[in-house]
Parts: sequence; structure tokens; C-alpha cells
Amino acid sequence: MKTRIVTGVVFGTALLCILFLFPAVCLPIVLSLLCGMAVYEILQVTGIARQRLLLVFSVVFSMLVPFFRMLPSQLPAIGAFLAYTVVLACIQVKCHETLRVEQTGLAFLMSVLVPVSLSCLGYMRLHNAHGLFYVMLGLIIPWACDIGAYFTGTFLGRHK
Repeated sequence: MKTRIVTGVVFGTALLCILFLFPAVCLPIVLSLLCGMAVYEILQVTGIARQRLLLVFSVVFSMLVPFFRMLPSQLPAIGAFLAYTVVLACIQVKCHETLRVEQTGLAFLMSVLVPVSLSCLGYMRLHNAHGLFYVMLGLIIPWACDIGAYFTGTFLGRHK
């Protein structure tokens, strides 16, 4: 549990420094790395990471998603989504004996949902006059709830 708390404090401090000290253009780069790590972890935990080809394409695609909002047109983003879908279909056909359709579907959903939701933070920060406030609000409230729940459980909870 100590490792989890230390990791949270270190990454939280780093994120606050990036939000306040660096230009807003740096946020998509950080979100890209965060998306890649998150999708890798999800695919690792679910066992899909054994399919290296699926893992590589999913992580690379998830790292590209935060940059789609920076493009003047959404046409390249739509093309990338279509190309990723075709690549996943080809991987499914090639590895149909060892890869279940559910695993491919989970890889697709995690490679799309996680980066798109995290990219909203970058979009709010870059394209809104009060973007930094909204990003901080979206980060501080869940962190405060988690910290409160942890300490409440630690000091008031009972062991069964």
C-alpha cells in the first residue's frame, strides 16, 4: 500500500507541475505516454499482451489518439480509426486459433475509450478559457474522495 501512495504522490506532483509550469502543448505528449501505459497495463492484466502483434498496434494507436484533436481536420483521425479497425480484423483472422474475438474486442475498446477520455483533459486545457480550472476540478475531486476513503477505512474500519 505504501508503494501505491508514494506512486500516487509522485505522479500527482509531476502532473501538477506539467499543468502549471509547462506550456499547454506539452499536455498531449504526457497524455500520450499515459495512454500507452494505461492500455499496456490493461492488456497485460487481461492476458491479451501475450499476442504481441495486437499489443503493439493497440498501444501505438492509443498513444496517437491524444494528438487527433490538434489536427485542423478530423479526417486523419477517422482514417486512423478505420486503419486500426482493419489491422485488428487482420490480426484476428491471422491468429484465429489462439485469439478469441472477445480479446480483440476488449483490446479495441480499451485502445479507444481510455485515450479518448483522457484526451478530453487535453482538449479542455487547450481550447477553453477556464480549461485549467476544469482539468484541476476533474482531478482533485476524485483524488480527494480516494484519499478520504482510504483514511476513513484505515482509521475507522475493522478487520473481519
